[in-house]
Amino acid sequence: MALRALARVNLAAIERNVVALRGRLADGAELCAVVKADASGHGAVPVARAALAGGATTLAVATAGEATELRAAGLTAPVLVMGAISSEELPLALGAGAEVVAWTERFVRELAAAAGARGPVAVHLKLDSGMGRL
Repeated sequence: MALRALARVNLAAIERNVVALRGRLADGAELCAVVKADASGHGAVPVARAALAGGATTLAVATAGEATELRAAGLTAPVLVMGAISSEELPLALGAGAEVVAWTERFVRELAAAAGARGPVAVHLKLDSGMGRL
């Protein structure tokens, strides 16, 4: 069976695009590169490296497993897990040193208990603005 589509990713173009975006930001603003879902199937690690080389300061993923993959590849930039994290995934996210999102008081309590002696954990608050989703 023949392929219906082919995507060629130019990592140098990703880096140049991030440089161009950085040039449009206000002083002190930071750029977060979203590399969830294996950078939409283009390879999370190489795309993340290109984005960081272009000036991105943070990476974002959907799951704790994706954060772990970036850490295993040696990436040390801050990583935000944007998706909801289950109680089972929480130790994995914390082990990767990832920033996480909180959306309920129950999750905040679980996070505090799981963090324990690890020290502070960066938390982003997600609010339901009326659409019924994070």
